[in-house]
Amino acid sequence: MSCIPCTKVSTTEKGVISYYKDLYKTKGIVHYVYRLSRTSGVKFVEKKYFSTIFENQIKPNFSIGAEYFHISEFS
Repeated sequence: MSCIPCTKVSTTEKGVISYYKDLYKTKGIVHYVYRLSRTSGVKFVEKKYFSTIFENQIKPNFSIGAEYFHISEFS
């Protein structure tokens, strides 16, 4: 398994991730952040859909750099 380090996301992506982290802090809405390869942009998925995305999209792409993290892990 792999986790996207904060240093690997662009300034624009950090802004969007910060928005989702604020939602998590203020409203308790849980998202996961992921990318499907080393060169793809980040995507977001609500917790209730994460297991499906993980099994069908993220896990099969670990060999090409797929990564993910829980929104609470973003600093």
